Amino acid sequence: MTKFPYPARWASRFGGLRFSRSGSGSGSGSGSGFGSGFGFGSEFGSAIVFILVLIAVGANLSCSDEPTTEPVVTGQIIGTVSFTEPGPGASLSVEDAKRTRVSFIEVGPDGYFDISLPPGTYWIHLRTDNPSYSSYAGPEGIGLSKAEVAPFIVKPGQPAIETAIRLSSVDVTVHVPEEWLGEPLDVALLGTGYARIFRPEPVESITLHNLVPGSFDLYVRSGNTNVFYPGVNSSRESEPITVEPGGRKSVILDLSSPAYVEGRFPGAETDRSVVIHSREVGQVGPSMQVDAEGNFRGIFFYEGTCQVRIRDGRASEWLSADGVQTDITLIRGETFDLQLEDRSVAVNLDLPAWADRPLYSVEFWNESGLQAIRQVPASNPSRIPLVPDGTFRLRATPRCGQPWTSTWYPDVTDSSDAEWVVLESGASNLPLQFSPGEAARVEGFIRFEDGPSGLIGWAHLTPLDDGLAQPCNNRLHADGWFQIEGIEPGRYLLEFWFNERENLWYPGVSDPAKAVPLKLVAGQSRDDIEVILRD
Repeated sequence: MTKFPYPARWASRFGGLRFSRSGSGSGSGSGSGFGSGFGFGSEFGSAIVFILVLIAVGANLSCSDEPTTEPVVTGQIIGTVSFTEPGPGASLSVEDAKRTRVSFIEVGPDGYFDISLPPGTYWIHLRTDNPSYSSYAGPEGIGLSKAEVAPFIVKPGQPAIETAIRLSSVDVTVHVPEEWLGEPLDVALLGTGYARIFRPEPVESITLHNLVPGSFDLYVRSGNTNVFYPGVNSSRESEPITVEPGGRKSVILDLSSPAYVEGRFPGAETDRSVVIHSREVGQVGPSMQVDAEGNFRGIFFYEGTCQVRIRDGRASEWLSADGVQTDITLIRGETFDLQLEDRSVAVNLDLPAWADRPLYSVEFWNESGLQAIRQVPASNPSRIPLVPDGTFRLRATPRCGQPWTSTWYPDVTDSSDAEWVVLESGASNLPLQFSPGEAARVEGFIRFEDGPSGLIGWAHLTPLDDGLAQPCNNRLHADGWFQIEGIEPGRYLLEFWFNERENLWYPGVSDPAKAVPLKLVAGQSRDDIEVILRD
């Protein structure tokens, strides 16, 4: 018997089909070996049917040239954009829920548009040519963001969605103050409309077209001054302008009679300014810069009680008298005269010749032992601005690492020995001459006997005498060199901190009890320190 020449799993699929030879193949009736000489199993019929099915399926697959695809179902959004100024044109882009732009079309002056889309959730993003603002539209309205409008829902087989995008306009009449004539004037409805008048007349009228309907703040700007409708310096006090879809509104902004603040702030030619505040709304106008002659002037559209903030260099404070904050009153059509005094103090430190970059602070301590102010001058000599009236002891304190010591005026190290200085308004640039003592410094090397240590670490001084300030630490350089400056005279232990080995004390011991103290005097430069490391 000849077995089926294919894997066994195939034989099982063909219902046990088997082939067998029963004749010799010679003589009449034998033929070619087929016929009665071959036998078939009992499941012959089911096997033949299975084979025919396979052949039919294969023929169907092999004869198909194109893959079978489902038809794409689309929906439509049709509508119009109603412009308030003819012929600006607009662009529409359609965004899905993932903020992906799926379609883009240009809209002509007639505003008509027709968009085909597959099923999904969409917003229409509208951008008009004049003004250049964008907005989002949905089936129920239009807004400045997606969060303000519901989306279009496109479903298979539904009728076309019809919508109308209706824009609005606002007529603005501005009575311009005299100071603004001839300067560019910006008129804007925040977020939705803007126009510029390059050379305004005393009365200007302009229309803001193609606006998103809603409530918005209207403001005008000239230079660095913003004024909000109905004529206030702060947006907190503004009255929003509300425009309906397709509507047109007229507003008048009368700025012809502002309030003024002007005065003098004498002193050195530094960056100084005066700012007017209100307790209710905060800053009510732009900062008034003080010119080189000490003059300043500002224009305001706020009425009421205000406070004055003075800024001189990096210092600022509220205008006050005898510790009580001073108020001023602004009235439209009137000028408030504000005269300020120079309350600066000149400070000069007689520093050592080797102090090439003095960094320090000056502290004013009152009779109650409280620090009234602390200033960090940018140079030496320097000017300390906005010093309050009173009686003070003054201390000049060096920044870490400076080659001089902390000194009370004029040249003592103890506050109880310091002189009292009386400061009064109008005593401009009272000269204060400090004579600070020179500090000591220490420098040297820590290394292996055959070369640099290459260790990461710090050099540190520990004071042994009472009352000594803690000197700054200094990081070791790659070759083991170090330097510590700004050291008060006295006795110290020199310690070395390492990241990867135990700490050492000068002259190279691991036990602090065996360390040798350094005794330093004013102005001394101890540069003979050398520590040899042992493995």
